[in-house]
Amino acid sequence: MDRIQSDELFKEFRKYDQYFPKLAYGVLSPRERIEVKKLLRLFWKTMSLQVFKNKGNPSGCVREEQQTTERQGMKEFMQDRYMFLILWASQGNTGPAAFWLLIYHMNNPEAMAAVRREVDRIVTESGQEVRRGGPIINLTYDMLKETPILDSALEETLRLTAAPVLTRAVMENMNLKMSDGRAYQIRQVPFQCPSSALLVPF
Repeated sequence: MDRIQSDELFKEFRKYDQYFPKLAYGVLSPRERIEVKKLLRLFWKTMSLQVFKNKGNPSGCVREEQQTTERQGMKEFMQDRYMFLILWASQGNTGPAAFWLLIYHMNNPEAMAAVRREVDRIVTESGQEVRRGGPIINLTYDMLKETPILDSALEETLRLTAAPVLTRAVMENMNLKMSDGRAYQIRQVPFQCPSSALLVPF
């Protein structure tokens, strides 16, 4: 049942993720704003604190985050929203990074072998073993601190593929002169809509 619900939730998450650039720039249409609010209410309900507490085998990472926010006195409705934030951060950032890391290594056997040797060593030193159908590996922060090759590979992957949402706004009217002699008048636009700056030749 969890797998079916996860697949359905992922489809809805993909809808939200496609709206996100326009949401970040503040250029959603009225219809899109309604759709985004509907999606958020779905996520908050599905990932609510009450649903989490009724789960039989919750993620250790999610459980730890929930306990931390509870200790800090965060209100329950805000914890629901925080759980969605964790989902978005993991899917919106970690998923694509892992995808490109794998693709680059599949195309570079030498790099793949170096990373695998490092990972195998770290897992073996922890007293665990990677095997098909075996128990899930208990990965700790201390283990991650011992992976300079994997770190380097991930940083290079992010350098090559990361596409951050950088907002730029024209704060005042200005003239922009190009090296070939052309000139443009750039008009001031509101900060929430930086992508709509108009270039008007004169």
